[in-house]
Amino acid sequence: MIYQLIWFAFMLFSGLRMITPGLSLDARGPVIWINALSTLVLYTYILLIAFGLGRKAARFFPNLTRLESSLLSLLIGLGGIADGVLFIGLAGFLNIYVLFVGLAALGLYASYEWKAMVGEWLDILRQLKNISHQKFSPYQVIVFAIVIFWLFLLPLMALAPVKDYDALMYHLEIPRQFLAHGRIYFDSNMWRSAFPMLNEMLFLIGVAFHLESFAQLISLTFSLALVASIYAFSVRFFNRTVALLAVGIFLGNPVFPVYATVPGVDYSWACYEFWSIFALTIWLLSPELKDRNRWLFLVGLLSGFAASVKYLALPTMLILGLIVLWKSFSRHKGTWSQIGLNLALFGFPAALIISPWYLKSWIWTGNPFYPFLFGGSGWTSARQALYSEYMYSFGAGRGLLDFLLLPYNLYRHLPGFSTISLEIFHPLLWLAVGFIAIKGWRKFAHILVYIFFNGMFWALSVQQLRFLTPLIATLSIFSAVVLSRFSRVLKIVLTLGVVVGLMLVTVIYQLRSVADTQLFAYLSGQMSKSEYLSRNLYDFKATEFIQKNLQPSDRVLFLWSGAAYYCDARCIPDSDEFLALALAQGSPNPETLAHQLRAEGITHILLSRPNAYWFISLHDPNGNQRAALNYFEKTFIPHCAQSIYADSPLELFQLTCP
Repeated sequence: MIYQLIWFAFMLFSGLRMITPGLSLDARGPVIWINALSTLVLYTYILLIAFGLGRKAARFFPNLTRLESSLLSLLIGLGGIADGVLFIGLAGFLNIYVLFVGLAALGLYASYEWKAMVGEWLDILRQLKNISHQKFSPYQVIVFAIVIFWLFLLPLMALAPVKDYDALMYHLEIPRQFLAHGRIYFDSNMWRSAFPMLNEMLFLIGVAFHLESFAQLISLTFSLALVASIYAFSVRFFNRTVALLAVGIFLGNPVFPVYATVPGVDYSWACYEFWSIFALTIWLLSPELKDRNRWLFLVGLLSGFAASVKYLALPTMLILGLIVLWKSFSRHKGTWSQIGLNLALFGFPAALIISPWYLKSWIWTGNPFYPFLFGGSGWTSARQALYSEYMYSFGAGRGLLDFLLLPYNLYRHLPGFSTISLEIFHPLLWLAVGFIAIKGWRKFAHILVYIFFNGMFWALSVQQLRFLTPLIATLSIFSAVVLSRFSRVLKIVLTLGVVVGLMLVTVIYQLRSVADTQLFAYLSGQMSKSEYLSRNLYDFKATEFIQKNLQPSDRVLFLWSGAAYYCDARCIPDSDEFLALALAQGSPNPETLAHQLRAEGITHILLSRPNAYWFISLHDPNGNQRAALNYFEKTFIPHCAQSIYADSPLELFQLTCP
């Protein structure tokens, strides 16, 4: 009964949040603490629901350790909650009141699992007391210390106001628009609204309760779950030494704490995809388990969740299907009924999970993978050409020599492979190539097949490093296996010099970043949300100026900027990020373009030079970005616009031509 009382307390809190306005931009002091505490309470409640729901499903998969069972429960539970929000949105009842009722029902149902959950967690805490009696190597002590450090710092970072560009452009903006319209819908001007958005359905809960930082805690949950999953897989199939080395290699990417604490989807996608590989490996390597075919069902379920997060999981789903076919055929030669059953056990749950996302896109746009492959509603050939030019400008070329030099180019031309300068491909990941020299490697041939074909797909498509996140998780494990077999001296040198070295670089950089952003000044209430964002979001001051000085009927067209989350209807973001190129194409007469813009209700333009410079320096192979910027700066603005605000190099102009 006590856990149902706890559920009731959460319901009282949620009810209060429904009538509580969002945090004022200028608020300081205790109000900020209350907002942070409210975010943590909502987050705790959603986690408890997820664990409770997931435990009911995880019971069907025996012989899991407590860590594995907890991770699987969390992933299935979060996926289930997200799908629940999806169905509410598709039914046209998307508002905070319906969400409140839905979360109340799920919470009550899950609360009957909380007693057993708490008991298990207390047992784990008691077992931790035995750690003091164990001997640890210097490396293990360092890893434990760094993990504890991240467990303290990362939640604090996640409680800061959202400032990530992609989040403000679509990861949070699209859920906000869904809520404003009371339903999930498609808008060709907001074309990512057709994407699979499992993660964004969870983010939407925070947006509905005016607690946007909740989305950052959800992202952090998936990132930590991925780290724990790497550890769990390594312990099950190798040993603890390999597990800690793999964790160290994965945490040695300086971009980890950044991506872990912004409302992104890459770690969620990677987590579900990694667990689909995990479940497939259990199915293949644990013949003693009863009802082994349940694991094939789980492979399909988890790969379906992965493809509900991101289109990029679809190639993996195909690869896994082919692996299931290959292994089924090798085990059941001539038994076509069993082979067909295995494929059905994998394919049915995968298709069931992804069908709402891809069917809605197909119905609304004519393309289940909108806007890729087949285009669709509102997606012109001109938009496709500009988008392809940008996406395929990542990397260092697509020629045969470029592919051969890819290991070199990943470091020599690093900025061309990333959207954040901190992102690297850990040098020790290349050790995974030597895994085929390890005795018993053939047991994991299916994972090598997955790595090879996914790596080829990445090299032939969009060469962004963050799109390798699921592969990096598996490569970290295989690299750790190889590293653990080195001679003692070489292993110590590489472990302390490279693994620990890069982990410490990541820690030091993040401490400097926390100091520069003045995170603790905000969390302590000394700095308002407005002041924090003005310091850390390059165009926030401009959006404040727009909302304080322009008329409600004015409309500002953002050029080279798609993020307008902190602005009202006066701001018109460029969701394509190449609208300026389309407007400048053919160098139209300034008066003609101004007349066109005014006919669409545009009264001002915001020239986002920082973004334009970034595109020009890294993603402008044909010079179109530079030509567009030159047109606006040298032709259009001198004739038809007047500067009314400048926050160098960002500038706001009022149209002067009729």
